[in-house]
Amino acid sequence: MKSKALLLIILLVLSYAIHAQRVTIKDNIDPSRFRIMFYNLENLFDTIDNKETNDEDFLPNGHRVWNTYKFYKKLNNIAKVIKAVGKWNAPDIVGVAEVENVNILNDLVNTPTLRKTGYRYIHHDSRDKRGIEVALLYKPSSFTPILYKAIPIEYKETYGKILRDILFVRGIAHQTDTISLFVNHWSSRLGGVLESESYRIFAAQCLRKFIDSLLIAQPNEKFLIMGDFNDYPNNKSLYQYLGAETDSSSYANASMINLAAKFKKHENIGTHKNNGVWGCLDQMIISKGMFLHQSTGSGCLDNFNIFAADFLLIDDEANTGKKPFRTYNGFTYQGGFSDHLPIYFDMIIKK
Repeated sequence: MKSKALLLIILLVLSYAIHAQRVTIKDNIDPSRFRIMFYNLENLFDTIDNKETNDEDFLPNGHRVWNTYKFYKKLNNIAKVIKAVGKWNAPDIVGVAEVENVNILNDLVNTPTLRKTGYRYIHHDSRDKRGIEVALLYKPSSFTPILYKAIPIEYKETYGKILRDILFVRGIAHQTDTISLFVNHWSSRLGGVLESESYRIFAAQCLRKFIDSLLIAQPNEKFLIMGDFNDYPNNKSLYQYLGAETDSSSYANASMINLAAKFKKHENIGTHKNNGVWGCLDQMIISKGMFLHQSTGSGCLDNFNIFAADFLLIDDEANTGKKPFRTYNGFTYQGGFSDHLPIYFDMIIKK
């Protein structure tokens, strides 16, 4: 009897210890944290032919032999990354690029990994010739959309060339703060950096014009611009034409601040690696209103991070160090995640 009683006491103590540990973990989650993530998903196509876009490479009979198994593996890989960025609590906002259509977003939020999170999504059919879009996932428990629209980027100077639209969403975070979000995927550097630069500059000008209209109405507007800009923080499009400041000594006079500027090019990490060199093509830019709201000085800049988990990286055999673990290496299927690493930022809600 004594041994049974002792065993019961031990079990009760262990049960209490486990419960106490769980409570401690839960209590460590800051209820004022509002996490915003961005991720270029690298060609998240379904297996269905869209006659209006150039998606032929990503079909079962296409060059990449894209099939149902590969699609669902990629979908679950992406879900795993989103969950990992949130740690114990999935991100409140997830901006994504290179997703083919709204059906894929529905499949993504209903994966076993994300289903319980309750994500909803905002999507706009852009006019991109490949049919790859930007979108926004959000948790209705922590973000309430008020309005959204597409900002069209039509480059009329070159025979009416259509560039990818920018998705604008305004909403209320934690029933307290109204914030505006912009999800971007600017023109690639395909064909040459200088040859394609004018497209990205034009996108920056269109976005700046829209933001100026917001600032006229509300000088301390809280907004966050995220995306794959296919330019670095110190390139003309972002620094000169959009006006995203990179020098911390000039923040007091800046209308917006590029948080990714702290990750300098040529260092051993970035969001994308090209010819052995890391760089930050994926960035988050906050308004002066949000910067002042977060803290005085530059403390809030520490909230911006690149998510470089080990499972997202493989050895860079052609160069040194690591590189992103992609779905394809050329036309060779690897079963990885993306050629970009995700980024995230914690907005602090002050009630």
